[in-house]
Amino acid sequence: MKKIDDLKSKDTFRVPEDYFDSLTDNIMSQLPKKELIEQELPSVTRWDKLKPLVYLAAVFIGAALIIRVMMPQKEKMIDLATNYNIEDVSDEFIQETVDGALFDDYSLHVYLTNYSE
Repeated sequence: MKKIDDLKSKDTFRVPEDYFDSLTDNIMSQLPKKELIEQELPSVTRWDKLKPLVYLAAVFIGAALIIRVMMPQKEKMIDLATNYNIEDVSDEFIQETVDGALFDDYSLHVYLTNYSE
């Protein structure tokens, strides 16, 4: 234990005086000299400036076309549903639909009483 206390009291790491004052100058003097090479900056053309805007416009046009293609299909489905009259639908079709929807009698009763006109 005494040895550890002796080590704590000693200042084991010492730096010579004014070492850090001249450190950067010494390191810089040891580095090889590097010549500055002037490079021409590539010229920016009009197309380089407009390219992001053209790509952005293409994305919006593509999104608009996709929406345009999808919208008429939804309208056709709605038109088909409104053309049917409830009296024309057979009882067998209604029974198959109810069975396919996995409604029991109570759930069907609650649904019909809540949403009937």
